Amino acid sequence: NAAADGQLSNLIDGSADSAWATQSFATANFGGFASAMNVVLELEEPAQVSEVSVQAQGEYEGGSFEVLLSDSASVSGASSIGTGDFSDQQASVSTEPTEAAFVIIQITELPQEVSPTVAGMPFRLQLAEIDVS
Repeated sequence: NAAADGQLSNLIDGSADSAWATQSFATANFGGFASAMNVVLELEEPAQVSEVSVQAQGEYEGGSFEVLLSDSASVSGASSIGTGDFSDQQASVSTEPTEAAFVIIQITELPQEVSPTVAGMPFRLQLAEIDVS
């Protein structure tokens, strides 16, 4: 979503009051336009990653994501460390400490907003923070 690229820094600004958002869609599969959406975080330097927490802003039903660790910004060759959903505002995925240069949040299904922002297009996500430790 090129219009929201300027909001990407909100994902790591330490504030749950700011967010990055997807567009709104009529279906959970991004309106049939994509099979997934990736949010890629480049770490300052390769580091041991043992937990990734994702905090949503808003109330949702369903939706899912997968967390991948990689030496590059690509999902090709990345290792999955687990999956989560957006039913709660915060979800964490833990693993044995694994070295990575990139953390990829692959949104595999958009959640449905409890109170849709756009009529007839209830599938959307606002992410407030991504924390890597």
